[in-house]
Amino acid sequence: MAGVYSTRFFEVTGATSSAAFVCPAAHVAVVRSIASYCDGSVAGYARAYVHATYFFVASFQAVVGSQAAEMRQVFYPGEQVGGYTSAASIYMICSGYLFRDDSWGRLKGQLRDPEPEPPPHPPDPE
Repeated sequence: MAGVYSTRFFEVTGATSSAAFVCPAAHVAVVRSIASYCDGSVAGYARAYVHATYFFVASFQAVVGSQAAEMRQVFYPGEQVGGYTSAASIYMICSGYLFRDDSWGRLKGQLRDPEPEPPPHPPDPE
């Protein structure tokens, strides 16, 4: 059975605040929209990340402002997407689609998070 759901992956606000979403087994997540806002009282920033790599950064001075991005970032079972805000004046929300994909479980033999792949072997010396 396949299905698609419009989903809020995370919402975060406040000084040194963070939130995260882990893509569940048998699903694929697609981030479509990130929006951030500063109420102007304090300077700061909002960041969205996958693993330890930022894919969205918004910096704000102590003035009212907003930044947004539309995208198609894809996340597979077990992968985490999250956000961080540095000041009480900063708000960020991330949304997109969560696709149910039973074929992932059939390909792996069961519906569960995938096991990490072993590292590649170095080539044999000649």
